[in-house]
Amino acid sequence: MSEPFISLIVPVFNKEKYLARCLDSLLHQKLEYEVIIIDDCSQDSSIKIAAQYAERYDNFHFIALAENKGVGNARNIGVEHAQGDYLLFIDSDDWCTLMSISRIQQLAEFYGYPDCGVFAYNRYLEGKYQKIVLPNRNFQDPSFHNLLEPSRLLNLLRQTNICGSPWNKIYKREFWLSHGFSWPTVDQLKEQQVEGSEDFSLIPYVLAKAQQIMIANSAYYNYDLNVDSATVSVADDRVAASVRSAFVLRDRFENDPNFIMNEGLAATIDAMVFAHFRHFFEHKKNTCSDDQIKQFSTIFNHYIQHYGLTPQEISEIHQAQKLFSEVKCEMEKRALEFDLLSMFSTQEVEHIVSARPKLAKKKKNSLQRIVKKLKKVVNH
Repeated sequence: MSEPFISLIVPVFNKEKYLARCLDSLLHQKLEYEVIIIDDCSQDSSIKIAAQYAERYDNFHFIALAENKGVGNARNIGVEHAQGDYLLFIDSDDWCTLMSISRIQQLAEFYGYPDCGVFAYNRYLEGKYQKIVLPNRNFQDPSFHNLLEPSRLLNLLRQTNICGSPWNKIYKREFWLSHGFSWPTVDQLKEQQVEGSEDFSLIPYVLAKAQQIMIANSAYYNYDLNVDSATVSVADDRVAASVRSAFVLRDRFENDPNFIMNEGLAATIDAMVFAHFRHFFEHKKNTCSDDQIKQFSTIFNHYIQHYGLTPQEISEIHQAQKLFSEVKCEMEKRALEFDLLSMFSTQEVEHIVSARPKLAKKKKNSLQRIVKKLKKVVNH
């Protein structure tokens, strides 16, 4: 096989139920590519399934690790063995759309092989389709694609249109290696205490470092949220890790001399952070205990105080306002004391929680007036 265009890196841990679906979706792409399967010491038949694909297909390579060290470590090892011009990380309980890798290559060639690419993805729940998630919601056309410079990318990140997961994206291998990107080691995970949210502490920073990045509304990846997934667990350490990952991400930017921590960049990071918190809360609130909800509030307050966010700054971030409203509603439903935003006065909290709904209501009333005027014109 000649030099592959892309290396598809698939970490595996106890995914016998989904692994064949994932690997089947990577077959018969019309380009030179390799699939690197890294088993993280599975205790089920995942090892056997992966080995069979590696024996059957020359471009499938299998690495069996002797010790379980987490998905980040497995991805790092995959990068070390990769030979492709680009990297694509795939979770073993997800799958790619038919011929998607070939289409990604065509787009990368069209745009002169940029540092990164971000694509839409289809969201599933236990194998049942829910919706398509677009990287640029301002353009609903599924055929839309474009090339972004860094400033425009930061604007999209500020709008929280781009998720912090690694899997619906491609990264030029040279770009990845030259910047020394990697997931935390086991020791670093213990020190940072971000296990389960380590993707968010890394991927937005990777994208922000890119000089050019292509985006496309085509859904080349299928994300399946299932009960076996680590993203579903709600242990206390997962709640804490969700918030701590925000500190790690912000520290990356603040410690990088190529970024100037001005109001614009700070607002961008805060917007991503609040969206991350809200995503976590939406998926976990139904299974969170009362103590976990309180823990979430406590460590979230710590983030606000640590970075000195004001009520005005928070109220201007759409995802923050929605998050606080949802947390407040959930705590009232459980008859818990609302201690989120406890460092602010009652009036300031009310301003944060109610600022956006009033704006939305104003927009709704304005739209209703326009509709009434149009009806009058039609009737006449």
